[in-house]
Amino acid sequence: MRIENLIREEIEGRHKVSADVGGYRVWFESAEVELQPSPEVFGSAFLIPALFQKTRLEFDDPVDGVWLSNAVKILPTVKQWWGLPLLAPHAGAIKDSEEVSEIERDTRTGSGLCFTGGVDSFFTLLRSGRRISHLIYVHGFDIPLDDIARFSAFRESFELIAGRFGIKPVIIRTNLRDHPAFRESSWQRTHGGALAAIGHLINHEVGPFLISSSIWHEMDMPWGSHWKIDHHWSSRKLEIVNFGAQYPRYRKLIAIAADPLVRHHLRVCWENRSPAGNCSKCEKCVATRLILFECGELDNFPVFASGEFLAEEIAALPRISGSFSHFQFVMNSERLSPSLREVVSSQVVREERRVRRESSIYYQIYKKLKSILRSRL
Repeated sequence: MRIENLIREEIEGRHKVSADVGGYRVWFESAEVELQPSPEVFGSAFLIPALFQKTRLEFDDPVDGVWLSNAVKILPTVKQWWGLPLLAPHAGAIKDSEEVSEIERDTRTGSGLCFTGGVDSFFTLLRSGRRISHLIYVHGFDIPLDDIARFSAFRESFELIAGRFGIKPVIIRTNLRDHPAFRESSWQRTHGGALAAIGHLINHEVGPFLISSSIWHEMDMPWGSHWKIDHHWSSRKLEIVNFGAQYPRYRKLIAIAADPLVRHHLRVCWENRSPAGNCSKCEKCVATRLILFECGELDNFPVFASGEFLAEEIAALPRISGSFSHFQFVMNSERLSPSLREVVSSQVVREERRVRRESSIYYQIYKKLKSILRSRL
């Protein structure tokens, strides 16, 4: 998969960077900040999608040597996770690996943070201890480019939050997910490199670039953004930092639940297609409401339904695989009514049985045979 024809342009006040990636034009644009064209932008985004297509990344332009050596360190991990081939990116030339100058370093006194309004990114904003200078949202990642209503509603909250902290709000638009390599790969497995690409786009304005951890150290699992690999997207100009992996999400939520901005702007649900933000009924919404209910904060969150029918909504969930730790955490809480504890416990037991069943050797053989049959049809 070749990355070539990298250009930067300004169109009607919008800064745009684009490149041909495997014959498909991929672009990023922003009206708030100048974007830097570099192979590391597209290399970070496309390394893992290319591996899923069993192909090697190749670059026309010289590549940063630090980034290239770091990218190679990612390969053994994703091979272990997903069986991807050990195909190191190929660069025809390497950029000078000298350190960033003191003058350039002095101009980048703050950190950049990709922000979605979810628990992880709110926790990083409020608890990282770093001076966040740029709050960044990428239109085209979670909210599709053509979903103007939902984006407009989110943008209003986004700019209000940035304004309260005196942070520069940055919107970056991209067609990245329209690329065939992303359409054919799981976003859950590829989004980490895509987030890192955003950091490389603005590495002239930010020092560290923060990626909010969504995987807890004690609940390790394969994931596109992960504390094992996020820092390996760094280059000589940009340090990428995964923050918050030492805390489970329910602990993060409890820590920030009293903040007024969180109460009025938390968005955890991407299943809901309306501008309101949270459907209150999907697994992620129900798990979030359960934690807030247990710590006595749910009534303070107008962005969610009340806890009146929480027991019925928990019982209606088909599975809780993505929020198992939330349910396990509150399972024996004395703050819950006996009937609510019973339905939570029932979901935990059912999930544990499902995991045992699916991890059995017979189930693995069944899945392998099913995959072979599908490939032959």
